[in-house]
Amino acid sequence: MFKEIETDFFPLFNKFGINSFNRLAIRKINLTGFDAEEDFLPSQALPIVFNKSLIDNIMFLPCNHFINSGITTSTFGNGDYQLNLSYGLLKKTPKVEHDQIVLDIDLFKTGAITSFEDVPQVMNDINTEIFNIFNWVIQKPFLQSLGTIENVANG
Repeated sequence: MFKEIETDFFPLFNKFGINSFNRLAIRKINLTGFDAEEDFLPSQALPIVFNKSLIDNIMFLPCNHFINSGITTSTFGNGDYQLNLSYGLLKKTPKVEHDQIVLDIDLFKTGAITSFEDVPQVMNDINTEIFNIFNWVIQKPFLQSLGTIENVANG
């Protein structure tokens, strides 16, 4: 995708004299719908999908089996980079026919100027880190059930 951005937008940046950026970001939002069977509670999907370390705080809540929906958001900072990580459960509504698991990874570089020449490397670094975050957050058996691991390995 970056090649398309480079081909379509970089000439415009050059034309308008843009030679640096003060913010570069990639955001990956994942929604997975599911239908809970009669004796399966929506909150029971959380440990199937998410890393135990990530959801322990939710699963230790009193009466966590009554959770119908909830999103947890954490913000991390490391130098010029910031990560907003949101994950949780969305309840089905009249407009959405399935309960949903959501994972929102928003990683960006800000606070320092990035030269035009460094943009491809910074975007590649951000993309690689989002891949690493996704693979840590999501349980391996769940990834395998989606066929994700094989698809990533095959390109």
